[in-house]
Amino acid sequence: MTHKQKAEIYTGSALAIALVFLNATRAFSDPSVEQINAVVKACVETTRAQQAEWGAKPWFDAYYNAASGRVPDNVTNNLGLPSRFVFNKCMAERGFPLKD
Repeated sequence: MTHKQKAEIYTGSALAIALVFLNATRAFSDPSVEQINAVVKACVETTRAQQAEWGAKPWFDAYYNAASGRVPDNVTNNLGLPSRFVFNKCMAERGFPLKD
């Protein structure tokens, strides 16, 4: 076996190992629906607690839509934007930043 053939085998093996490793780490790093739901629930509670501190009735709610991968909330007007900010900040601090 020539040096070039050995180098090709080593390169192919290294590439295959790298691909297996990347797929495995991606599988371990993707959060489960249960993990996302738990974070959403915790951040909804955090947002409601903040609303209570502001003297407002806690009304904020949100949920994870697994089909779309998004987290809709019930903010429909500008008065709810501070609550949305608190919720989005909470999600980002827990490693789940929301896309606008």
